Amino acid sequence: MSATIEAPRRRAAGALALAALGVAAAALMLALMLGGRSGGEGAAGALGWTGHPRRLAAPDLPRDRGLSGTVSNESDRTVEIEARSIRVVDARGRPLQSDGIFLGSFVRGIYGASRLDRASDFERRRTGRLARIAPGHSRPLTVAWRVRSGDGPAARIVYDGGSLPVPR
Repeated sequence: MSATIEAPRRRAAGALALAALGVAAAALMLALMLGGRSGGEGAAGALGWTGHPRRLAAPDLPRDRGLSGTVSNESDRTVEIEARSIRVVDARGRPLQSDGIFLGSFVRGIYGASRLDRASDFERRRTGRLARIAPGHSRPLTVAWRVRSGDGPAARIVYDGGSLPVPR
């Protein structure tokens, strides 16, 4: 009788082990799909720096900083990021006063500040307020921030879905 009870227990244990292996494989696949391989230095998300971004500092504005470079989509899916989601944070994750735009230079928009919510996707992409980047493609990114008394230095650029390191 013991042998007849033992066989179903072994089958149940084997099925449980197989199910656990399947869950672990699915979790690993999901982590890779959500961008665990981009941006370098442990960054999450789909974007990574292409080359070295240029650091910007104005001698007359000692607390203001900027960074301008090119980011590429290192994932296998098209990403869409609103520029208004871009924030710069210090090493503790505290937000600094900051703004970002997916442009490397100035462009005049056809909508004033009070009408930006009515702008088409085309206009928002043209003016850098919305980035839609296909896998393997790139876009310029410019970010500016202000460091106030008590703030730590900028460490990461955070956006919906990921982050990028601020190079030293």
